[in-house]
Amino acid sequence: MRWRSYLSRLLAIDSQDVEEQQNGRLLQILILSLLLPTTIATLVRAAVFLVETFTPARIAMGLPFGTVLLTYSYNWLITFVCLWLIRRGRAMPALHIYFIALDLVLLYLLISPQFNLLLPLFVLPLLPIIGASLLGNVRSSLPYAAITLFVVPAILSARGQSILEFIIANLVLILAIWTFSDRLNRNLRDMRELTQDVQTLADTLQQRVAAQTASLRRRAEQLQHTVEVGRAASASLDLSQLMQDTTELIRSQFGFYHASIFLLDATRRQAVVRESTGPVGEIMKQQRHTLPVGSDSLVGWAAANRQTRIARDVGTDPVHFSNPLLPETRSEAVLPLIVRGELLGILDVQSREVDAFQPEDIAILQLMADQLASSIDNARLYAESQRRADLLSQLPGIAALMNQQADTRQVLNVLVRRSMALLDSDGASAWLWQPENQRLELIVGYVQGKQMSAGIHLAPGQGLPGRLFTENRTLIIDDYAAWVEESQTASGAMPGAQDVPGAQDVRPLPVKAALSVKAALAVPLRQGDETIGVLALTRSHTDTAYAPEEAQFLESLALLSSIIVRNSQLLNETRRLVQREQLINQVTANIQRNLELNAILDTAAAELGAAIGNPQVQIRLFPSAPPENTPPRAWGQPPLNEQPPT
Repeated sequence: MRWRSYLSRLLAIDSQDVEEQQNGRLLQILILSLLLPTTIATLVRAAVFLVETFTPARIAMGLPFGTVLLTYSYNWLITFVCLWLIRRGRAMPALHIYFIALDLVLLYLLISPQFNLLLPLFVLPLLPIIGASLLGNVRSSLPYAAITLFVVPAILSARGQSILEFIIANLVLILAIWTFSDRLNRNLRDMRELTQDVQTLADTLQQRVAAQTASLRRRAEQLQHTVEVGRAASASLDLSQLMQDTTELIRSQFGFYHASIFLLDATRRQAVVRESTGPVGEIMKQQRHTLPVGSDSLVGWAAANRQTRIARDVGTDPVHFSNPLLPETRSEAVLPLIVRGELLGILDVQSREVDAFQPEDIAILQLMADQLASSIDNARLYAESQRRADLLSQLPGIAALMNQQADTRQVLNVLVRRSMALLDSDGASAWLWQPENQRLELIVGYVQGKQMSAGIHLAPGQGLPGRLFTENRTLIIDDYAAWVEESQTASGAMPGAQDVPGAQDVRPLPVKAALSVKAALAVPLRQGDETIGVLALTRSHTDTAYAPEEAQFLESLALLSSIIVRNSQLLNETRRLVQREQLINQVTANIQRNLELNAILDTAAAELGAAIGNPQVQIRLFPSAPPENTPPRAWGQPPLNEQPPT
């Protein structure tokens, strides 16, 4: 109902102070408790007034009805004013206003000649003292005690009443009230402090429970996000698609500012960004953003130490690399991607908030990084197996094409050109060992699509082909410049190698000849346990090193080509033997057509000259004892001092 709503709003206390609320509530109870007897007294006096008005009966009630009604109205006015002050959180001003008003009523009653009752004179002066002592302190009740002990007795004395008993009784009661109120206030203060401590403890426990609940909820959400990332990572065997999906999912699900995946290059000395989120990530991938392992960066540190590192505030971290493309980064975490003890790369996540990564988050993030590393490794192995299968499927076609060639040079030309095309190389060379001069001879070579001049010779141990021939094993060089600096020689198969030594003057090539080469792969050409040559490939247009599956394919192709080269050599040798036998038979047949000695010898000289391409052929016959200083008779040219026969 409405009056209840009004009453509840009137009795409400707008204050956050607990002590103020308690004092206000006690004062409300006291005011309403004193209002009740005055209301009853006023109603009784109104009933007497009605009886006296409508009947001849007269009842002695002391004060006139008008005075009682005025006093009651005054009491209600003071009550509403005090309740309003209490509602505004002003309990002490309301207390003093109410008790001053009560003392004014008391003094009026004492002065009024119609009021002769002593009981109110004994009780009413003590009420302000009791209220002020309980709700305030002893000092706040001193004015009311002074009124009770000095003003009231003075008025009573003026009216001719005895005041000694009144003063003594009120003094004893006031001292008792002060003692009781002081002890009660002290107990209430202790109780209030204890209640406040209990409330503080309860609030602290509630905050801790709320914090733990929030932490558990956050951890559960992180685990759910980790499961989603793991599911996305295992959904594809395409390495590029896998990293693109997972990095974007990590950024969006965990609310990170940026996420990137760095993978180690073939030299394992550089961490290259392979996937990164947002437009900034596209720029980083186009620029091939790279951080050296062990550099002054979180990624470089994590790659060198194979450990997780957190920068709670990147502005104070000593090894943080400030990327101008990511100016809003305030905290960063890097996690190593390790599978089967091998470091694949680094997962880098960044946040706009300082101290965004808590120690308890690292276990969950590392679990996600381990799942991601396993998926990356599976995708990489799948890509390698697919690449290996694709390359091996080319072997029959290459073998058939090489078998169709007429000689060894053409066979090696097919080998070199097909190897360049399949293994994304811009340089290649095939070398064969020449036992007669103990040198490697360049048979076929290409540099950036242009064919090299054949006939270059290298000594064993010189350059990449010579070193491979000496070591008789496959060489995979991820950083050719570092290899050249280490070996202090450059390969004759490399770009710019034009100042080439001959077979009789072998000397190292200039190091600058190989500076444009970034990666190289060389395999021996074997026949059984014997090395007959070298096949070398180079890359100058890309930093991508040769993969193990590419080396295996080139080894298989080299073995196959060695057999074909050997077969071609045997076929050429057989052809030469057949041609020689045919020539011998032809010469013999022509010689046998003549019966005279001179004709036989002339025919033999002519046939031999035609066979070897030299007409200056002489056949000399010596008698058993030729005369001194006499040259033998020669066929095939005119005798000395004689004209040629006609």
